[in-house]
Amino acid sequence: MFGVELPPPEEVPTAEIWPGQETALAVFMHCCNQWRTVVGQVSVFYQGIDRIAVKAVMDMMGIPAEDQHETLNKLRCIEAGALELLNKR
Repeated sequence: MFGVELPPPEEVPTAEIWPGQETALAVFMHCCNQWRTVVGQVSVFYQGIDRIAVKAVMDMMGIPAEDQHETLNKLRCIEAGALELLNKR
């Protein structure tokens, strides 16, 4: 178009969500801006997602109290993978 040839669009990477992980992933996505961090002189270290925010999100989403512990454990697995990438130097 207009004499400019554009490269073909790149494929968007996708990920498969394991069965039973949908709720934990939804909580993670709602808390994605609630990271606890330590700021050093030259870098930022991500410690994890704020647990108070996680509890508030689970309550707002209507996750029953008896299911919140299991959801938190699943969320911690997702968080561990994210921390590995966020703290990569």
